[in-house]
Amino acid sequence: MGHRILILESGIPVVPFDQSLLLRKEHEVLRAATGEEAIRKISELSPSLIITDDRLADMEVQDFVKKVRLSQEGRHAALILLSGSPSAEKPEGVNTVLRKPIVGGDFNEAC
Repeated sequence: MGHRILILESGIPVVPFDQSLLLRKEHEVLRAATGEEAIRKISELSPSLIITDDRLADMEVQDFVKKVRLSQEGRHAALILLSGSPSAEKPEGVNTVLRKPIVGGDFNEAC
């Protein structure tokens, strides 16, 4: 099996094609709806890649990234931020920022 990938999305999926792209490569795709749920899953499952929307229901994305990077299990995971803001800067601790709307090729390459 490939890598374990955690996708954190609040509400409507922003990457509706994520599973088809990622499962073709035989990765295990996990989901979380809140930052706290994602933090729990990270500590339990140690994903290789974390993909998060820039708008979380329960915390600021900068706080989420900080918690991930301070955790033993999330410290070395790659972190992709999906942002609706064309001018948002890359927060410290984020590896890649993808702008919405997400283009399949860009998403697949970043993963």
